[in-house]
Amino acid sequence: MPSLGSLQADPRVQHGVQHIRDEGRYKEYDADNEDAGLEHRPIDYYKMLYADTALNGDIAATRCGHAFFGTSSCLFATDAPFDAEHGRALIRNTIKAIEALPITAGRREMIFAGNARELLKLDKPT
Repeated sequence: MPSLGSLQADPRVQHGVQHIRDEGRYKEYDADNEDAGLEHRPIDYYKMLYADTALNGDIAATRCGHAFFGTSSCLFATDAPFDAEHGRALIRNTIKAIEALPITAGRREMIFAGNARELLKLDKPT
């Protein structure tokens, strides 16, 4: 995870975080910004990150992470091939967790591919 100071130094730099997890974990880091020498509250810097969905298909954790980061900052990912099915279960369960989010099909497409295309500056497939 990047240091909060690096986010403050140049907020245009794109950062990622390993897994979206639940927002309670990020609130733990919401220390006093003045004591840390930061312009903003630490939690505001965490909201600048991109987060992936590699949560083994845990629907509740995916919902919590999505609620914290928002659709525009979530990227589809799994820990494949690390399961008994050589990754197939992780992929299948993560897809189900994203499909369980109370969002439109267009917003789901952003998580599955659109956000990564935008972040990596890739053209949409024709």
